[in-house]
Amino acid sequence: MRKLTQIFAILLPILMGACTSDEFDNPNVSVGNEVSVIEAIMTPFGDVQSESRTAIDMSDSKVNSLVWAEGDTIGIYPSAGGDQLSFPITDGIGTGTCVFTGGGWALKTSTATETYTYTAYSPFNRNYYLLKDNTALPINMLGQKQNGNDNSKHLGAYHIQIASGDTPTSGKISFKFKHKVSFVRMDITAPCAATWKSIELESDEAFTTQAAMNLSLATPTVTPTAQSNSVTLELENVKTTESDLSIVAYMMMLPVDFNDKTLTMKLTDADDHVYTATVEIRNPNNAANPRLFGEATSRWISAEFKEIPYVTFAAEATQTLTMSKEVQTLEYSVGGNKWKTLGTTTVTFGGSNGDLRLRGKSAMGTASNPDDYSKITFGKSSPVACTGDIRTLVDYENYEQANTENARFCYLFRGCESLTSAPELPATTLASSCYRGMFYICTSLTIAPELPAETLAEYCYYSMFEDCIKLTSAPELPATTLANYCYYYMFRRCIGLITAPELPATTLTSWCYSEMFYGCNKLNEVTMLATNISAENCLSNWLGGVSSTGIFTKANVMKSLPTGSNGIPSGWTVLNYEGNGNVENPEEGEESEW
Repeated sequence: MRKLTQIFAILLPILMGACTSDEFDNPNVSVGNEVSVIEAIMTPFGDVQSESRTAIDMSDSKVNSLVWAEGDTIGIYPSAGGDQLSFPITDGIGTGTCVFTGGGWALKTSTATETYTYTAYSPFNRNYYLLKDNTALPINMLGQKQNGNDNSKHLGAYHIQIASGDTPTSGKISFKFKHKVSFVRMDITAPCAATWKSIELESDEAFTTQAAMNLSLATPTVTPTAQSNSVTLELENVKTTESDLSIVAYMMMLPVDFNDKTLTMKLTDADDHVYTATVEIRNPNNAANPRLFGEATSRWISAEFKEIPYVTFAAEATQTLTMSKEVQTLEYSVGGNKWKTLGTTTVTFGGSNGDLRLRGKSAMGTASNPDDYSKITFGKSSPVACTGDIRTLVDYENYEQANTENARFCYLFRGCESLTSAPELPATTLASSCYRGMFYICTSLTIAPELPAETLAEYCYYSMFEDCIKLTSAPELPATTLANYCYYYMFRRCIGLITAPELPATTLTSWCYSEMFYGCNKLNEVTMLATNISAENCLSNWLGGVSSTGIFTKANVMKSLPTGSNGIPSGWTVLNYEGNGNVENPEEGEESEW
């Protein structure tokens, strides 16, 4: 932001408006020495020089433009009482030196025995033309609306300025305008390409949305009359694209102190989708208290909305995708174009068409239960890479906080032999059968997604990677609280798998590891730390058909594991796990081969 030190001196030859008051004279009638020229000095806005109907430009590529605009009007009020007069601009539009004409009125000149004091303010409030004894001029900060990206022209109606002064015994009066508001610039990184509808700022500190300005005091004051914990800037003709996600927006605020307070931003698009981000209050000009948005301050805030990791499909050659059953709220976009309802439409993507993205607001995911699910089918054999966060199908606007306790994706990619990579599955709260059969027979899948949940649900990983014959490494499985059938058939017949993930749970549940690695004929390394294996069929055939030789690491205190496919495979070397990750050979007298 460029710091401006220039102060614009604006000479305002005033021909006052058609109104009668003892504090104003008509210079067309001989009444003595009248003050018909007013000098108005605009003080800096913190680090930004300001003017009335502002055209402030804080970008690096343009010079800050601070000019009076067409339609600007100031009001002048005699402190001794009476009516205010308005003076619309007539000359100097687009410059820093302007003429305001009021139709033949001038300020009375002070004398040795009598002083005339006047208060000037901008912008003029036509609803209170005749103030008389009512000197509490209302201020309304609501309804701010920006038309176009990086456009500050809307601020004029909310740029509250006040000046007061005594007319001299001769010459001109000098009004030094003071800003009663804080000028706020917002630099925003939008989460996606869209047309944007509004920006809302929220805080646990109240914003003043309406106030009363007392013009009768020597130092005019602003007193809040209405407050709210949020303020909104409406947007029009503000769009972002895939290549440019930046939004620059401007607001005027009455003073508010955000010290020790939170400040968040909600960004709403034209389809009423709402995105939330934490606001950073920047301080490029080394303000002493940047979180205090006081009178005559300029503040610069920013908010970066993370790019939403939609479930995305990429293919070098043309490919198609079809859902076997409609999932309510599921939408798609190809090549960054407009979002459309997916339903069971066959969508063409890949190659010159671009990537396919999916998003949704489906609390149940893509399946209501293991027998009622929607499955993806690719229509061609060309490889497809899938990326993104599966939670964006549950609640893409707030995917990081999405409620996944009922979200299921049973058999979603079953038989997708073209699928080479999987979406992220970061949920830690799981529904029963949530990923059941999700990648069953995905014969081109080489890397499994991370599975961070530490507490499992029944059938959650049942047959999840069964028959994924190209899968060469398994994800870490940190769960210590298991559920019935949780790992049942999970890696069954994954013939490329060599090393099993460490299994840290000490207490097993019914059928939890049953046939977990059955048919993994290259598997030759397993670490399983259970000490309680009393649950029904918890190890049933779990290592059937694995390599004839290998290394099995067990808990040091575990002495009762059976030999064979229901425990430790015959012919494998056994090591003891020492709690700190170290392993050692069995004590003397123990068999090292089972």
